[in-house]
Amino acid sequence: KDRVERAMLGGGRAVYLDVQKWVDLPPPRQDLFRGYIFYSTPSSLRAAVYRLIRAGGGIAQNSFAEDPRNVIFLVRDDFVPEKTHREWDCYRYSFVFESVKENELKKLDDFKGPTLRTLKAMVRADKIDNGSFGARASWSKEEDDMLVQFVLDHPQLGPTSKSTWEAFLLADPHVNI
Repeated sequence: KDRVERAMLGGGRAVYLDVQKWVDLPPPRQDLFRGYIFYSTPSSLRAAVYRLIRAGGGIAQNSFAEDPRNVIFLVRDDFVPEKTHREWDCYRYSFVFESVKENELKKLDDFKGPTLRTLKAMVRADKIDNGSFGARASWSKEEDDMLVQFVLDHPQLGPTSKSTWEAFLLADPHVNI
């Protein structure tokens, strides 16, 4: 649950959802976002985000008319993708916030929002971690060490083949599976 919440809240940084925090930011340098085109779906934060983008020399569009390869899609930091969302890469508003706050363009990929596929994988991993998915618990350190030693003792099997795992489990039936 913690991983999913962090993904949905931009790492738990709810400060990015406070309109007043956006309003209180100083104006960015005039060339900070020059050469970039941004688009965001309507939200309560969009006007404040767009004001900073435009003040920093960027283009902020109210309607989507560009080739998607030329546009940076922005989403709120609490954005949760649904089936109706296309699988375009999207980036959190916090990219703009942090770039303005530090007065330097941040690395865009550090602010990538989750896709529906990523979110589903995180939910599934969380269920496995919590044991609610019917999966077995993680292996203990002792079991990990036993597996490593087994692979070293049987190099002909290969470290990632299914037959290696099966042979290991048959050789050590007490392993917690």
